[in-house]
Amino acid sequence: MSSLHDEKVNDLKDSSAFHAEVLGDKEVLGNAYEAETREHEMGMWEAVKSYPWACLWAFIMCFTIVMESFDMFLNGNFVALGAFQQKYGVMVAAGEFSIPTKWQSALFQAGQCGAFVGVFLAGPITNRIGYRWTTILGLILMILTIFVSFLANSLALLVVGQALEGIPWGFFIANSPAYASEIVPLALRGACTATLQMSWSIGSIIVAAATYSYNKRNDEWAWRVPIALQWIFPVPLLVLVWLSPESPWWLIRRGRKEEALRSIKRLGSKREGNNEETLAMMERTVEIEAQAGGAPKLTDLFKGNDLRRTLITCFIYMSQNFAGNHLNKWKSNRVLDSL
Repeated sequence: MSSLHDEKVNDLKDSSAFHAEVLGDKEVLGNAYEAETREHEMGMWEAVKSYPWACLWAFIMCFTIVMESFDMFLNGNFVALGAFQQKYGVMVAAGEFSIPTKWQSALFQAGQCGAFVGVFLAGPITNRIGYRWTTILGLILMILTIFVSFLANSLALLVVGQALEGIPWGFFIANSPAYASEIVPLALRGACTATLQMSWSIGSIIVAAATYSYNKRNDEWAWRVPIALQWIFPVPLLVLVWLSPESPWWLIRRGRKEEALRSIKRLGSKREGNNEETLAMMERTVEIEAQAGGAPKLTDLFKGNDLRRTLITCFIYMSQNFAGNHLNKWKSNRVLDSL
C-alpha cells in the first residue's frame, strides 16, 4: 500500500509543472467557466446531438456489463439442466439427480469472489495504464479464462473457471461506469448510469434464452455450447475498445494535454472553441482536486466527507442484495424446476 501511495505522489510531482499555472491563467479560467456554464445549461437531447460519439463509446462500454451479466448467471442456470444433473449430480430418487448444495453455492459464488479481487485490482491498474488498456486487458483475460470453463470435466474445474472469469469482471464493474461518466457531458451521466444498470437485465435475458435453447439436449453440449457463447462478446468488444478514445480526464491527470485534446475532439462538439474550453475546464478541475486532495490513499475512503460518500454508495449497491435480487436470479430456476 505504501509503495502504491509513493507511486501516486511521484506521478503528481511529475505532472506538477503542467498544472502549476492553471489556476493563475486568466484565459484558461475564462474558457473553463464557459465550458462549465455550457454543460450546466445543456439539455439531454442537445447533449446527445452535440456528443454523438461520446454516447456511442459509452454505449459500447455498457456492453462489457451485458457480457458480464451473461457470464455471471450462466452457471446458475446449469443446475436445473437435466444433462448437467446426470453428469455431475447425485441420485436423490429413482431416475432423478440433483447437484449437491455445496457445489451449487460454489458455482454461484466463485465468480463473485473473483470479481471482488478484480475490483480492488482495477483501481491501481487503471491509475497506471488508463481505462482503455485496463478494459483491453480484462477482455483478453476473459477470452483466456473461458477456456477453463469450456474444457472443464468436473465441478471443481467449473468453479475454478468461474473464479478466474470473475477477476476481469471486477475490471468491468469498476471501469465501465467511471469511463462512461467521464466521457459524456453532465446532462447524460444519469442516463449512462441507468443504461449500465439496464445492461445487467439484458445480459440475464440473453443467458436465459441461451440455456433454454439447449435444455432439451441430453449430452454435454447442453452446457458447453452456452459456455462457448461467452466468446461472442469479448472478441468484437476487444476491437471496438481498441478503437475507442482514452478518457481525457485520465490523460489530463497524467499531464498529457495534447492527447487529452485529441480525445475531446473525438468525443465532443465540432463547434469552434468548444474543445479548448472543455480542456480548460478539465485542467482547472484536476488542479483544484490536486490542491485539495494531494495524493489520495485507499484509506481516505473511510475518513471525513469521503466516508459518507462511501457509505451511500455501498448501501445503494447492497440494497439490491437485501431485496433478494441475486437470490431470485440464482435460485428461482431450481425452485421452478421442482414444481
